[in-house]
Amino acid sequence: MSEYERIKRSCLKRGELWEDPEFPATQASVFYHQTPPFQFQWKRPKELCNRPIFVSDAPAQFDVIPGKMGDKWLVSCLGVLHLSKGLFYRVVPADQDFGNNGEPPGSPSAEYAGVFRFRLWWCGAWVEVLVDDRLPAVHGRLAFVQSRHSDQFWPALLEKAYAKSMYAQKEGASVLLTRERSARYARFCSGRCGRLPGGCTQGAAMHRRADLTAIDR
Repeated sequence: MSEYERIKRSCLKRGELWEDPEFPATQASVFYHQTPPFQFQWKRPKELCNRPIFVSDAPAQFDVIPGKMGDKWLVSCLGVLHLSKGLFYRVVPADQDFGNNGEPPGSPSAEYAGVFRFRLWWCGAWVEVLVDDRLPAVHGRLAFVQSRHSDQFWPALLEKAYAKSMYAQKEGASVLLTRERSARYARFCSGRCGRLPGGCTQGAAMHRRADLTAIDR
């Protein structure tokens, strides 16, 4: 039994929604060394809309936006990932949902326990990252990555999974970013977003004319 299945089964048995002890719903999870400009309210999707959807199978235009405090670099990575459905569903397993869309009783997507899983590429292997679905909101709206026209929550939850994976490696420093930290994240993201589609990024510095000449040949 996987950790995801163990947590989900335990929460369903107790009638509780999971709260991730490794990535708590606190101000410090969003801002590490700074004073937050807002008091975040941590909301589950069912508190933000009537019928949240994890991911929709219907053909739809990519409508993910960074929100007021999210990061455009990450949105670009999600857009590339969304174009390749094979890789997308490897990173974003579709057999999970909020249990409110008419799924047959007993199906995995009908059993909502507040826990979601994603697979990120790390050190040559797929690593499963678990998150609860409490998301930072301001005035009843998501503060970071979100869908503009639909009630899909895979973007916000995938961002949280990505942030959690960085949180552990940066000694608690989250990458749910502020505008002031966006330049730092852009440098960091250029070498790390390969973990989303399962590949490696590579940079090529060309400073001399001789380099360009060699390429032309």
